[in-house]
Amino acid sequence: MNVRLLALAASVFCVVSLTGCNGVGPRESLLAKINDESIYEEDLAYLLKDARERHDTTSLDQLLYQRLYASSALMSRAIAQYPDLESDWKEASQGYEIRWLTLLYQNSFLNECMGVSDAVLRQYYRDNSFNFKVDSLIGFDGIRKEVAGEYYISTHREDYEGFLKKEFSKRQQDQVSSKDSAAAKSWYLRSRREELVKSYTDSILEKRNFRIEPLPSIDPKKYYEKHKAEYMTVPGYELYKVQGDSLALSTQFASGVDESKIKQDANYIGVVKVGYPLPYGIGMLPQLDSLLADKSAGFLTPVIRGANGNFYRFYLASVVPSRLKPFERVGTGIAKAIENGDLLDVDSATVLITHNGSPVFTERDLLNFNDQFVKRRMTRRSHEWLTKMLAEHLAFADAAREAKLDRDWEYRALVRCARLEFIVERYLDRLTSNISDEQAKAWYDRVLAKDNPTTTFEEVKDMAKSMAAFPEKLMKRDYFMGYNVMYKGRSFEQCLPDLYRNRKFEYRDKLKNRLQAEAYSAASIHLYKTSIPEYRSYDYIARQLPYADSLYKAGNFDDAYLEYRTLMFAYADVDSIFSRVTYAMAETRNEANQYMDAECQYYAFYRLFPQDPNAEKAMFSRAFILNENLHKDKLAQEVLEEFLKTYPNSEFRESAQWLLDNIKSNGKLQEELNRKIANEDVSAAATKAEKP
Repeated sequence: MNVRLLALAASVFCVVSLTGCNGVGPRESLLAKINDESIYEEDLAYLLKDARERHDTTSLDQLLYQRLYASSALMSRAIAQYPDLESDWKEASQGYEIRWLTLLYQNSFLNECMGVSDAVLRQYYRDNSFNFKVDSLIGFDGIRKEVAGEYYISTHREDYEGFLKKEFSKRQQDQVSSKDSAAAKSWYLRSRREELVKSYTDSILEKRNFRIEPLPSIDPKKYYEKHKAEYMTVPGYELYKVQGDSLALSTQFASGVDESKIKQDANYIGVVKVGYPLPYGIGMLPQLDSLLADKSAGFLTPVIRGANGNFYRFYLASVVPSRLKPFERVGTGIAKAIENGDLLDVDSATVLITHNGSPVFTERDLLNFNDQFVKRRMTRRSHEWLTKMLAEHLAFADAAREAKLDRDWEYRALVRCARLEFIVERYLDRLTSNISDEQAKAWYDRVLAKDNPTTTFEEVKDMAKSMAAFPEKLMKRDYFMGYNVMYKGRSFEQCLPDLYRNRKFEYRDKLKNRLQAEAYSAASIHLYKTSIPEYRSYDYIARQLPYADSLYKAGNFDDAYLEYRTLMFAYADVDSIFSRVTYAMAETRNEANQYMDAECQYYAFYRLFPQDPNAEKAMFSRAFILNENLHKDKLAQEVLEEFLKTYPNSEFRESAQWLLDNIKSNGKLQEELNRKIANEDVSAAATKAEKP
């Protein structure tokens, strides 16, 4: 049941009110409860600061709904469905902690507060409150940066006056306007903030007594002995190319392989390395490597279609194994790579970072961090960069703890908002790509492999998992929409990667809005702030479809189209809604005289839903537009002939037949009809003139 307590006793409201000169302080005050999730006023303050920095003009009620209320409702549903998401978050958050504290120290303590504690700034604000205009919604925290700037100027008066004197050295005092002074103050504070952050970043390791330990040197010979697998030659195959067209290739050697005949009649290719293109214009054949894997000499491949469209068949004369390159051959290159910082060889127990002389971070810690967050091959350069970044983060986190920022309201709000985003996004990941590698491979083999021969499964495994779970009708609609331009001459399977990339983000975004709206409408909701109106979302079918229909009926076709389109993405997995709104989209484009788009929309609709009651009208409407509005008579004729064959008893049969006959007569039927109408108009006019 939905419970909304929009009015509480005055005594309770006083505790949770956001108004007042102190605004959001150390005490955390409840703003709302969504199911079992508590949302605090400090969370709102944090999001408002973030929105201001991004110049986000979203209204307060909508910001609360999108970023907190509806997200919390969806998070509650996600945890109920997948309880392990909570443990995933706890594990991930351990790696995020030093990053959060670093951000708080750099952005809040240094950049915003200019190295002054929150308590000192609050006292300065209380003593000088008459100089500041306060936003009653978030109080002091909404103007903390402004207060910090004024406090900094008051404690660096000589420096500030020297800056102004230099800035306006060529002007008389009466030539400096208040606007000029305000701009100069803003520039002064911005430059001092940048200097402060840079100064701390450049010296943070020394200030906090953190040290990056030097890495042990690498001996080329020892590196070679330890990493012999890196210095193996590429294995290959000695091949013959069997001659013949595609039919002959498939029927040859049905009774058995004749090695002497093959070598006599086939083209000798030579030794081809695994993963390399074949000579003589054949190029890359990714499927060839998998076909030849673990095969012995004498194997004859099935017919293979290359990326160039030609068909090939190969005879395996011999297998060329991989061999270890001698150190004398590769030693110089190893030494050069070590010198250039391209190679790395560090024991996992090696201490990388110390604090006050004690180990705090090892190579094992770095490898775990890289596996979880960075996911990149480690060279000495990247190792040094990552170690330096983490050392600085550890130092900043240490400084943040000393400044008690980890106990501050902003830190708690940051963690709660991060948890909210993490769990919701992981939940969406599961909904949109939660299939096994085996299922993805089966889908790839069935759908993608044949028409994308230059792409292997391993290259696109992650994308294949998402594509296999992606609503196929959404991609097919796009494919049909671009039938005459973007995807002309290519099969649907060949276009799948492009179709998926074009729509994956919009689909995920609209699906998220829908799920949030559904979760929020079913949640138990307690709101403790009466001055903020509750945002009423349209992102679910019961409200958005009637709204879209009302726009259409009012003749607001462009806005109606956008609403239908949103529903199409949000409900791409529900055929009844998808078919309803995709037909409506075609109708809105037709009504708006956007005929090129309407023609494609109708085509996509009846190709996707040939059994839908509106498919008949969609096909006829497309044919009419092609003939009457776009003057593509050849294509219109094809569509009309298909229409008459598909719907022999249609109510539009007579009209369709007339259009077809008119096209075949090169428009003579229309000319005769026009003359007839003109003659009838003349006769009618003459008759009218004869009347007394």
